[in-house]
Amino acid sequence: TAWGYESWENVWGVYMTFTKRDGEALRRLQTVWRWLGASDFTSNYDEWLPYTPEVKGNGIYASRWRHSNGTCAWTVVNRDPGSLQFNLEANSSACKGRRLFDLFSGQEVGMYGLEVEGHGYGAYLLTSRHWSPSGLEALLEKMVGMTGKLLKDHDATWTPLQQKMRPQGDPPRVTSQPSGMVLVPRTHYHFQTGGVEIEGGCDASKDTAGTGNCCVHMHSCPGSEACYDQCAFGGVDTRGLDVQFPWEPMPQRFHDSWLDIGPFYIDRHPVTNVEFQQYLNATGYTPRDPHNFLKHWSQGAPPAEQAQEPVVWVSLEEARGYCAWAGKRLPHAYEWQLAAQGTDGRIYPWGDEMNSSMFPTPEHGRELPDLPDVGEYPQGDSPFGMGDAVGLVWQFTDAFEDDRTRAVLLKGSAMYNPVLGGDFPATKQVGNWYFPAARKLIQHNRLLLMDESYDRAGTLGFRCVADHPDGARGPTHVHSSAAGSALLQEATGHAALAQCLRHGGARAPCSAFAR
Repeated sequence: TAWGYESWENVWGVYMTFTKRDGEALRRLQTVWRWLGASDFTSNYDEWLPYTPEVKGNGIYASRWRHSNGTCAWTVVNRDPGSLQFNLEANSSACKGRRLFDLFSGQEVGMYGLEVEGHGYGAYLLTSRHWSPSGLEALLEKMVGMTGKLLKDHDATWTPLQQKMRPQGDPPRVTSQPSGMVLVPRTHYHFQTGGVEIEGGCDASKDTAGTGNCCVHMHSCPGSEACYDQCAFGGVDTRGLDVQFPWEPMPQRFHDSWLDIGPFYIDRHPVTNVEFQQYLNATGYTPRDPHNFLKHWSQGAPPAEQAQEPVVWVSLEEARGYCAWAGKRLPHAYEWQLAAQGTDGRIYPWGDEMNSSMFPTPEHGRELPDLPDVGEYPQGDSPFGMGDAVGLVWQFTDAFEDDRTRAVLLKGSAMYNPVLGGDFPATKQVGNWYFPAARKLIQHNRLLLMDESYDRAGTLGFRCVADHPDGARGPTHVHSSAAGSALLQEATGHAALAQCLRHGGARAPCSAFAR
Protein backbone atom coordinates (compact mmCIF):
# COMPACT_ATOMS: atom_id res chain seq x y z
CA THR A 1 0.00 0.00 0.00
CA ALA A 2 1.05 3.60 -0.41
CA TRP A 3 0.72 4.00 3.38
CA GLY A 4 3.16 1.14 3.93
CA TYR A 5 5.70 2.46 1.45
CA GLU A 6 5.54 5.96 2.94
CA SER A 7 5.97 4.87 6.55
CA TRP A 8 8.86 2.52 5.82
CA GLU A 9 10.85 5.17 3.99
CA ASN A 10 9.98 8.18 6.14
CA VAL A 11 10.05 6.49 9.57
CA TRP A 12 12.51 3.63 9.17
CA GLY A 13 14.54 4.98 6.24
CA VAL A 14 14.07 1.81 4.18
CA TYR A 15 13.30 2.43 0.51
CA MET A 16 11.11 -0.45 -0.68
CA THR A 17 11.80 0.07 -4.36
CA PHE A 18 9.90 -1.87 -7.02
CA THR A 19 11.62 -4.71 -8.84
CA LYS A 20 11.72 -4.43 -12.62
CA ARG A 21 9.01 -7.09 -12.80
CA ASP A 22 6.72 -5.30 -10.34
CA GLY A 23 7.38 -1.96 -11.96
CA GLU A 24 6.37 -3.34 -15.35
CA ALA A 25 3.26 -4.93 -13.82
CA LEU A 26 2.27 -1.57 -12.33
CA ARG A 27 2.86 0.21 -15.65
CA ARG A 28 0.50 -2.18 -17.43
CA LEU A 29 -2.09 -2.16 -14.66
CA GLN A 30 -2.32 1.60 -14.39
CA THR A 31 -2.60 2.00 -18.17
CA VAL A 32 -5.59 -0.35 -18.37
CA TRP A 33 -7.21 0.65 -15.07
CA ARG A 34 -7.07 4.36 -15.87
CA TRP A 35 -8.71 3.72 -19.22
CA LEU A 36 -11.44 1.59 -17.59
CA GLY A 37 -12.09 4.36 -15.07
CA ALA A 38 -12.26 7.07 -17.72
CA SER A 39 -14.64 4.88 -19.76
CA ASP A 40 -17.07 4.53 -16.80
CA PHE A 41 -16.44 0.85 -16.10
CA THR A 42 -14.53 1.01 -12.80
CA SER A 43 -16.01 4.42 -11.92
CA ASN A 44 -19.63 5.48 -12.35
CA TYR A 45 -20.39 1.83 -12.97
CA ASP A 46 -23.87 0.34 -12.90
CA GLU A 47 -22.74 -2.77 -11.01
CA TRP A 48 -19.59 -4.19 -9.46
CA LEU A 49 -19.53 -7.90 -8.64
CA PRO A 50 -16.40 -9.33 -6.94
CA TYR A 51 -15.69 -13.07 -7.35
CA THR A 52 -17.96 -13.10 -10.35
CA PRO A 53 -19.18 -16.68 -11.09
CA GLU A 54 -18.89 -16.65 -14.89
CA VAL A 55 -15.08 -16.75 -14.69
CA LYS A 56 -14.30 -20.46 -14.36
CA GLY A 57 -10.80 -21.55 -13.33
CA ASN A 58 -9.03 -22.63 -10.14
CA GLY A 59 -6.65 -19.94 -8.85
CA ILE A 60 -8.24 -17.24 -11.02
CA TYR A 61 -10.17 -14.44 -9.31
CA ALA A 62 -12.19 -11.82 -11.15
CA SER A 63 -14.46 -8.83 -10.64
CA ARG A 64 -17.16 -7.84 -13.14
CA TRP A 65 -17.83 -4.16 -13.85
CA ARG A 66 -21.04 -3.36 -15.75
CA HIS A 67 -21.39 -0.14 -17.70
CA SER A 68 -24.68 1.78 -17.61
CA ASN A 69 -25.29 0.69 -21.23
CA GLY A 70 -25.08 -2.99 -20.27
CA THR A 71 -21.59 -3.80 -21.62
CA CYS A 72 -19.09 -5.28 -19.17
CA ALA A 73 -15.44 -5.43 -18.25
CA TRP A 74 -13.66 -8.03 -16.11
CA THR A 75 -10.47 -7.52 -14.10
CA VAL A 76 -8.62 -10.74 -13.37
CA VAL A 77 -5.72 -11.86 -11.15
CA ASN A 78 -3.87 -15.18 -11.11
CA ARG A 79 -2.72 -15.96 -7.55
CA ASP A 80 -0.92 -19.12 -8.66
CA PRO A 81 2.81 -19.09 -9.49
CA GLY A 82 2.14 -20.94 -12.75
CA SER A 83 0.23 -19.91 -15.85
CA LEU A 84 -3.50 -20.76 -15.68
CA GLN A 85 -6.24 -21.11 -18.28
CA PHE A 86 -9.87 -20.28 -17.68
CA ASN A 87 -13.20 -19.65 -19.40
CA LEU A 88 -15.18 -16.44 -19.32
CA GLU A 89 -18.80 -17.44 -19.84
CA ALA A 90 -19.97 -13.95 -20.65
CA ASN A 91 -23.26 -15.16 -22.15
CA SER A 92 -24.38 -16.21 -18.65
CA SER A 93 -23.68 -12.81 -17.14
CA ALA A 94 -26.56 -10.71 -18.55
CA CYS A 95 -23.92 -8.48 -20.15
CA LYS A 96 -24.60 -7.07 -23.60
CA GLY A 97 -22.18 -7.75 -26.42
CA ARG A 98 -20.53 -10.43 -28.49
CA ARG A 99 -16.97 -9.19 -29.04
CA LEU A 100 -14.43 -9.90 -26.28
CA PHE A 101 -11.13 -8.03 -26.13
CA ASP A 102 -8.10 -8.92 -24.04
CA LEU A 103 -7.08 -5.44 -22.93
CA PHE A 104 -3.61 -6.58 -21.83
CA SER A 105 -2.59 -8.31 -25.07
CA GLY A 106 -4.53 -5.83 -27.22
CA GLN A 107 -6.25 -8.63 -29.15
CA GLU A 108 -9.81 -9.77 -29.79
CA VAL A 109 -10.20 -13.24 -28.25
CA GLY A 110 -12.69 -16.02 -27.70
CA MET A 111 -14.36 -16.82 -24.38
CA TYR A 112 -12.68 -20.19 -23.75
CA GLY A 113 -9.09 -21.15 -23.07
CA LEU A 114 -8.07 -17.70 -21.91
CA GLU A 115 -4.71 -17.58 -20.13
CA VAL A 116 -3.03 -15.42 -17.48
CA GLU A 117 0.61 -15.94 -16.57
CA GLY A 118 1.70 -16.86 -13.05
CA HIS A 119 1.12 -14.07 -10.51
CA GLY A 120 -0.17 -12.04 -13.44
CA TYR A 121 -3.13 -9.84 -14.27
CA GLY A 122 -5.73 -9.56 -16.99
CA ALA A 123 -8.61 -7.37 -18.12
CA TYR A 124 -11.31 -8.17 -20.65
CA LEU A 125 -13.96 -6.03 -22.35
CA LEU A 126 -17.22 -7.25 -23.88
CA THR A 127 -18.77 -4.90 -26.44
CA SER A 128 -21.46 -5.10 -29.08
CA ARG A 129 -20.68 -5.10 -32.79
CA HIS A 130 -22.24 -1.65 -33.05
CA TRP A 131 -20.61 0.14 -30.07
CA SER A 132 -17.19 0.38 -28.51
CA PRO A 133 -15.88 2.88 -25.96
CA SER A 134 -13.97 5.91 -27.12
CA GLY A 135 -10.23 5.32 -27.25
CA LEU A 136 -10.43 1.51 -27.35
CA GLU A 137 -8.42 1.16 -30.55
CA ALA A 138 -5.65 3.42 -29.23
CA LEU A 139 -5.50 1.44 -25.97
CA LEU A 140 -5.29 -1.89 -27.79
CA GLU A 141 -2.49 -0.61 -29.99
CA LYS A 142 -0.57 0.68 -26.99
CA MET A 143 -0.94 -2.57 -25.07
CA VAL A 144 0.28 -4.68 -28.00
CA GLY A 145 3.60 -2.86 -27.79
CA MET A 146 3.69 -2.91 -24.00
CA THR A 147 3.01 -6.60 -23.37
CA GLY A 148 5.15 -8.33 -25.95
CA LYS A 149 7.40 -9.54 -23.12
CA LEU A 150 5.85 -11.59 -20.32
CA LEU A 151 6.14 -10.33 -16.74
CA LYS A 152 8.06 -13.48 -15.81
CA ASP A 153 10.81 -12.42 -18.21
CA HIS A 154 11.46 -9.22 -16.25
CA ASP A 155 13.90 -9.38 -13.34
CA ALA A 156 12.02 -10.01 -10.07
CA THR A 157 15.08 -9.76 -7.81
CA TRP A 158 14.71 -7.18 -5.02
CA THR A 159 17.81 -5.73 -3.42
CA PRO A 160 18.14 -2.89 -0.91
CA LEU A 161 19.86 0.32 -1.88
CA GLN A 162 23.61 0.30 -1.33
CA GLN A 163 24.87 2.61 1.43
CA LYS A 164 28.11 4.49 1.81
CA MET A 165 29.67 5.42 5.13
CA ARG A 166 30.24 9.14 5.01
CA PRO A 167 33.96 10.03 5.38
CA GLN A 168 35.22 12.54 7.93
CA GLY A 169 38.74 13.05 6.71
CA ASP A 170 41.94 12.94 8.76
CA PRO A 171 42.56 15.62 11.39
CA PRO A 172 46.18 16.32 12.36
CA ARG A 173 47.88 13.56 14.34
CA VAL A 174 48.62 14.37 17.97
CA THR A 175 52.05 13.56 19.37
CA SER A 176 51.08 13.34 23.04
CA GLN A 177 47.97 12.34 24.95
CA PRO A 178 45.55 15.29 25.01
CA SER A 179 44.00 16.39 28.29
CA GLY A 180 40.68 14.75 29.06
CA MET A 181 41.24 11.86 26.65
CA VAL A 182 42.10 8.18 27.14
CA LEU A 183 44.35 6.03 24.98
CA VAL A 184 42.93 2.98 23.23
CA PRO A 185 45.79 0.77 21.98
CA ARG A 186 45.96 -0.99 18.65
CA THR A 187 43.68 -4.00 18.86
CA HIS A 188 42.55 -6.88 16.70
CA TYR A 189 38.97 -6.26 17.67
CA HIS A 190 35.91 -8.48 17.27
CA PHE A 191 33.30 -5.88 16.38
CA GLN A 192 29.79 -7.23 16.95
CA THR A 193 26.71 -5.05 17.14
CA GLY A 194 23.03 -5.14 16.22
CA GLY A 195 20.42 -2.48 15.53
CA VAL A 196 17.42 -2.24 17.84
CA GLU A 197 14.99 -0.69 15.32
CA ILE A 198 11.48 -2.03 15.96
CA GLU A 199 10.51 -2.94 12.38
CA GLY A 200 12.34 -4.14 9.30
CA GLY A 201 12.89 -7.80 10.12
CA CYS A 202 14.90 -9.25 13.00
CA ASP A 203 16.35 -12.70 12.31
CA ALA A 204 17.62 -14.19 15.58
CA SER A 205 19.71 -16.75 13.68
CA LYS A 206 21.95 -13.87 12.51
CA ASP A 207 22.40 -12.49 16.01
CA THR A 208 25.90 -13.94 16.47
CA ALA A 209 26.70 -11.56 19.33
CA GLY A 210 23.65 -12.52 21.37
CA THR A 211 22.24 -8.99 21.53
CA GLY A 212 18.74 -10.30 22.24
CA ASN A 213 17.31 -7.64 19.94
CA CYS A 214 14.68 -9.89 18.34
CA CYS A 215 11.34 -10.40 20.10
CA VAL A 216 10.80 -13.88 21.52
CA HIS A 217 7.25 -13.09 22.59
CA MET A 218 5.06 -10.21 21.50
CA HIS A 219 3.82 -7.98 24.30
CA SER A 220 1.22 -5.24 24.73
CA CYS A 221 2.07 -1.77 25.96
CA PRO A 222 1.51 -0.23 28.38
CA GLY A 223 1.34 -2.93 31.02
CA SER A 224 4.43 -5.07 30.48
CA GLU A 225 7.94 -4.73 31.90
CA ALA A 226 9.17 -5.56 28.39
CA CYS A 227 7.85 -2.16 27.26
CA TYR A 228 10.84 -0.53 29.00
CA ASP A 229 13.31 -2.56 26.93
CA GLN A 230 11.75 -2.84 23.48
CA CYS A 231 12.57 -5.71 21.16
CA ALA A 232 12.40 -5.82 17.37
CA PHE A 233 9.66 -7.65 15.51
CA GLY A 234 10.87 -10.90 13.94
CA GLY A 235 11.23 -11.54 10.22
CA VAL A 236 13.76 -11.87 7.45
CA ASP A 237 16.72 -9.49 7.61
CA THR A 238 16.97 -8.73 3.89
CA ARG A 239 15.33 -5.34 3.60
CA GLY A 240 18.38 -3.16 4.21
CA LEU A 241 17.01 -1.76 7.44
CA ASP A 242 20.14 -0.82 9.38
CA VAL A 243 23.53 0.30 8.05
CA GLN A 244 26.20 -0.99 5.70
CA PHE A 245 29.83 -0.79 6.74
CA PRO A 246 32.31 -0.54 3.84
CA TRP A 247 33.28 -4.22 4.07
CA GLU A 248 29.66 -5.48 4.01
CA PRO A 249 27.69 -6.44 0.86
CA MET A 250 24.42 -4.78 1.91
CA PRO A 251 22.74 -2.97 4.81
CA GLN A 252 21.87 -5.42 7.58
CA ARG A 253 20.73 -5.37 11.20
CA PHE A 254 23.58 -7.45 12.65
CA HIS A 255 27.30 -6.82 12.08
CA ASP A 256 30.18 -9.16 12.89
CA SER A 257 33.76 -8.46 11.79
CA TRP A 258 37.33 -8.66 13.04
CA LEU A 259 38.96 -5.25 12.67
CA ASP A 260 42.53 -4.04 13.15
CA ILE A 261 42.03 -0.60 14.72
CA GLY A 262 43.89 1.87 16.91
CA PRO A 263 45.76 3.30 18.57
CA PHE A 264 43.62 6.40 19.06
CA TYR A 265 42.57 8.79 21.80
CA ILE A 266 38.94 9.28 22.77
CA ASP A 267 37.31 11.81 25.09
CA ARG A 268 36.90 10.39 28.57
CA HIS A 269 33.46 12.01 28.78
CA PRO A 270 30.93 13.52 26.33
CA VAL A 271 31.54 17.14 25.33
CA THR A 272 30.03 19.51 27.92
CA ASN A 273 28.04 22.70 27.63
CA VAL A 274 30.98 24.84 28.75
CA GLU A 275 33.30 23.22 26.21
CA PHE A 276 30.81 23.84 23.41
CA GLN A 277 30.46 27.44 24.56
CA GLN A 278 34.23 27.86 24.19
CA TYR A 279 33.93 26.62 20.61
CA LEU A 280 31.17 29.13 19.83
CA ASN A 281 33.14 31.98 21.38
CA ALA A 282 36.24 31.06 19.36
CA THR A 283 34.54 30.52 15.99
CA GLY A 284 31.45 32.71 16.07
CA TYR A 285 29.44 29.83 14.64
CA THR A 286 25.75 30.50 14.07
CA PRO A 287 23.39 27.89 12.60
CA ARG A 288 21.70 28.36 9.25
CA ASP A 289 18.43 27.37 10.92
CA PRO A 290 18.49 28.11 14.68
CA HIS A 291 15.32 26.15 15.48
CA ASN A 292 16.04 23.85 18.47
CA PHE A 293 19.71 24.88 18.51
CA LEU A 294 20.94 24.70 22.14
CA LYS A 295 17.31 24.88 23.20
CA HIS A 296 18.24 24.57 26.87
CA TRP A 297 20.57 27.62 26.82
CA SER A 298 19.60 31.20 27.55
CA GLN A 299 21.03 34.26 25.78
CA GLY A 300 23.84 32.30 24.19
CA ALA A 301 25.05 30.56 27.33
CA PRO A 302 24.14 27.50 29.39
CA PRO A 303 22.77 27.99 32.90
CA ALA A 304 25.69 27.98 35.34
CA GLU A 305 24.48 24.80 37.03
CA GLN A 306 24.50 22.99 33.64
CA ALA A 307 28.06 23.91 32.64
CA GLN A 308 29.41 20.38 33.15
CA GLU A 309 26.41 18.55 31.74
CA PRO A 310 26.76 16.97 28.30
CA VAL A 311 25.87 19.39 25.51
CA VAL A 312 22.66 18.40 23.70
CA TRP A 313 20.37 20.03 21.15
CA VAL A 314 23.12 20.04 18.50
CA SER A 315 23.03 18.39 15.09
CA LEU A 316 25.42 15.87 13.59
CA GLU A 317 27.10 18.58 11.50
CA GLU A 318 27.51 20.81 14.55
CA ALA A 319 29.08 17.95 16.50
CA ARG A 320 31.47 17.36 13.60
CA GLY A 321 32.22 21.08 13.48
CA TYR A 322 33.17 21.14 17.15
CA CYS A 323 35.43 18.09 16.81
CA ALA A 324 37.17 19.57 13.74
CA TRP A 325 37.78 22.83 15.59
CA ALA A 326 39.38 20.84 18.42
CA GLY A 327 41.63 18.99 15.93
CA LYS A 328 39.59 15.82 16.34
CA ARG A 329 36.72 13.92 14.69
CA LEU A 330 33.68 11.91 15.71
CA PRO A 331 34.45 8.27 16.57
CA HIS A 332 33.54 5.42 14.28
CA ALA A 333 31.01 3.08 15.85
CA TYR A 334 33.66 0.38 16.23
CA GLU A 335 36.13 2.80 17.85
CA TRP A 336 33.48 3.98 20.30
CA GLN A 337 32.54 0.40 21.11
CA LEU A 338 36.13 -0.78 21.59
CA ALA A 339 36.80 2.14 23.94
CA ALA A 340 33.67 1.29 25.94
CA GLN A 341 34.08 -2.49 25.88
CA GLY A 342 37.76 -3.30 26.09
CA THR A 343 39.10 -6.51 24.57
CA ASP A 344 37.23 -9.21 26.48
CA GLY A 345 33.83 -8.88 24.80
CA ARG A 346 31.95 -7.68 27.88
CA ILE A 347 28.34 -6.62 27.46
CA TYR A 348 28.55 -3.43 29.55
CA PRO A 349 31.54 -1.20 30.35
CA TRP A 350 31.68 -2.67 33.87
CA GLY A 351 31.10 -6.35 33.00
CA ASP A 352 28.54 -8.81 31.70
CA GLU A 353 25.68 -8.18 34.12
CA MET A 354 23.28 -5.25 34.12
CA ASN A 355 23.88 -3.03 37.14
CA SER A 356 21.60 0.01 37.40
CA SER A 357 23.93 1.72 39.89
CA MET A 358 26.49 2.25 37.12
CA PHE A 359 24.50 4.86 35.17
CA PRO A 360 21.74 7.45 35.74
CA THR A 361 18.28 6.17 36.62
CA PRO A 362 16.17 6.08 33.43
CA GLU A 363 13.19 8.44 33.25
CA HIS A 364 9.97 7.39 31.49
CA GLY A 365 7.60 10.37 31.89
CA ARG A 366 6.38 13.09 29.55
CA GLU A 367 9.20 15.58 30.17
CA LEU A 368 12.93 15.43 29.51
CA PRO A 369 14.76 14.96 32.82
CA ASP A 370 17.55 17.18 34.11
CA LEU A 371 20.88 15.61 33.20
CA PRO A 372 23.65 14.93 35.71
CA ASP A 373 27.15 16.26 35.13
CA VAL A 374 29.54 14.12 33.17
CA GLY A 375 31.72 11.88 35.30
CA GLU A 376 29.20 11.36 38.10
CA TYR A 377 29.25 7.58 37.63
CA PRO A 378 32.98 6.65 37.59
CA GLN A 379 32.10 3.13 38.74
CA GLY A 380 30.69 2.59 35.24
CA ASP A 381 33.92 3.49 33.41
CA SER A 382 35.30 1.12 30.79
CA PRO A 383 38.58 -0.85 31.06
CA PHE A 384 40.26 1.94 29.06
CA GLY A 385 38.80 4.64 31.33
CA MET A 386 36.03 5.94 29.06
CA GLY A 387 33.10 7.15 31.14
CA ASP A 388 29.42 7.90 30.59
CA ALA A 389 29.15 5.33 27.82
CA VAL A 390 25.72 4.04 28.83
CA GLY A 391 22.49 5.69 29.89
CA LEU A 392 23.38 9.40 29.92
CA VAL A 393 22.91 10.59 26.32
CA TRP A 394 22.88 8.97 22.92
CA GLN A 395 26.18 9.64 21.13
CA PHE A 396 26.86 10.34 17.45
CA THR A 397 29.17 7.97 15.54
CA ASP A 398 29.18 7.09 11.82
CA ALA A 399 26.82 8.58 9.25
CA PHE A 400 25.54 6.57 6.27
CA GLU A 401 23.69 7.51 3.11
CA ASP A 402 22.13 5.90 0.06
CA ASP A 403 20.39 7.39 -2.97
CA ARG A 404 17.32 8.25 -0.89
CA THR A 405 18.14 8.69 2.79
CA ARG A 406 20.78 9.65 5.35
CA ALA A 407 21.17 8.24 8.85
CA VAL A 408 23.58 8.25 11.77
CA LEU A 409 24.43 5.31 14.03
CA LEU A 410 23.92 6.13 17.71
CA LYS A 411 25.51 4.36 20.68
CA GLY A 412 25.01 4.44 24.42
CA SER A 413 21.32 5.25 25.00
CA ALA A 414 19.84 8.20 26.83
CA MET A 415 18.67 8.72 30.38
CA TYR A 416 15.22 9.49 28.92
CA ASN A 417 13.44 6.28 27.86
CA PRO A 418 9.73 7.10 27.31
CA VAL A 419 7.06 4.41 27.25
CA LEU A 420 3.40 4.47 26.30
CA GLY A 421 1.29 5.92 29.10
CA GLY A 422 -1.98 4.48 30.35
CA ASP A 423 -4.06 7.37 28.99
CA PHE A 424 -2.53 7.59 25.51
CA PRO A 425 -3.05 5.91 23.18
CA ALA A 426 -6.55 4.88 24.17
CA THR A 427 -5.93 1.20 23.46
CA LYS A 428 -2.90 -0.99 24.01
CA GLN A 429 -0.44 -1.48 21.19
CA VAL A 430 1.96 -4.25 20.26
CA GLY A 431 5.29 -3.04 21.58
CA ASN A 432 6.49 0.40 22.67
CA TRP A 433 6.92 2.58 19.59
CA TYR A 434 9.27 5.15 21.09
CA PHE A 435 12.97 5.16 20.14
CA PRO A 436 14.28 1.87 21.65
CA ALA A 437 17.15 1.94 24.13
CA ALA A 438 20.45 0.19 23.33
CA ARG A 439 22.27 -0.05 26.67
CA LYS A 440 24.27 -3.14 25.76
CA LEU A 441 27.54 -2.21 24.07
CA ILE A 442 26.73 -4.70 21.32
CA GLN A 443 23.57 -2.74 20.46
CA HIS A 444 22.97 0.51 18.62
CA ASN A 445 20.15 2.54 17.14
CA ARG A 446 19.88 4.42 13.87
CA LEU A 447 18.55 7.97 13.57
CA LEU A 448 17.10 8.94 10.20
CA LEU A 449 18.48 12.38 9.31
CA MET A 450 16.10 14.93 7.80
CA ASP A 451 17.15 18.47 8.66
CA GLU A 452 19.47 19.96 11.26
CA SER A 453 16.64 21.70 13.12
CA TYR A 454 14.71 18.43 13.25
CA ASP A 455 17.69 16.22 14.10
CA ARG A 456 18.68 18.14 17.25
CA ALA A 457 17.43 16.50 20.44
CA GLY A 458 17.71 16.91 24.18
CA THR A 459 18.78 13.26 24.45
CA LEU A 460 21.65 13.35 21.97
CA GLY A 461 25.28 14.37 22.55
CA PHE A 462 28.74 13.35 21.39
CA ARG A 463 32.41 12.86 22.18
CA CYS A 464 35.46 13.16 19.91
CA VAL A 465 38.47 11.09 18.84
CA ALA A 466 42.03 12.35 18.27
CA ASP A 467 44.25 10.42 15.86
CA HIS A 468 47.45 8.82 17.15
CA PRO A 469 50.55 8.94 14.92
CA ASP A 470 50.45 5.14 14.59
CA GLY A 471 46.70 4.95 13.97
CA ALA A 472 45.14 3.88 10.68
CA ARG A 473 44.23 6.46 8.06
CA GLY A 474 40.75 7.45 6.95
CA PRO A 475 38.18 7.10 5.73
CA THR A 476 37.60 3.96 7.85
CA HIS A 477 40.63 4.25 10.19
CA VAL A 478 41.02 0.46 9.95
CA HIS A 479 44.46 -0.98 9.21
CA SER A 480 44.47 -2.89 5.94
CA SER A 481 47.92 -4.50 5.95
CA ALA A 482 47.58 -8.29 6.05
CA ALA A 483 51.05 -8.69 7.53
CA GLY A 484 50.37 -6.11 10.20
CA SER A 485 47.07 -7.73 11.04
CA ALA A 486 48.71 -11.16 11.37
CA LEU A 487 51.35 -9.81 13.76
CA LEU A 488 48.73 -7.97 15.77
CA GLN A 489 46.51 -11.05 15.97
CA GLU A 490 49.45 -13.03 17.37
CA ALA A 491 50.20 -10.29 19.87
CA THR A 492 46.60 -9.99 21.04
CA GLY A 493 45.55 -13.63 20.69
CA HIS A 494 45.25 -13.92 24.44
CA ALA A 495 42.45 -11.33 24.37
CA ALA A 496 40.50 -13.28 21.76
CA LEU A 497 40.99 -16.48 23.74
CA ALA A 498 39.84 -14.73 26.91
CA GLN A 499 36.73 -13.49 25.12
CA CYS A 500 35.99 -16.98 23.84
CA LEU A 501 36.43 -18.61 27.25
CA ARG A 502 34.39 -15.84 28.88
CA HIS A 503 31.38 -16.89 26.83
CA GLY A 504 31.89 -20.61 27.12
CA GLY A 505 32.94 -21.04 23.51
CA ALA A 506 29.49 -20.03 22.28
CA ARG A 507 30.81 -17.40 19.89
CA ALA A 508 33.57 -19.43 18.27
CA PRO A 509 35.48 -22.65 18.91
CA CYS A 510 38.07 -21.70 21.53
CA SER A 511 40.57 -24.10 19.95
CA ALA A 512 40.83 -21.59 17.10
CA PHE A 513 42.79 -19.29 19.42
CA ALA A 514 45.16 -21.94 20.78
CA ARG A 515 48.87 -21.30 20.16
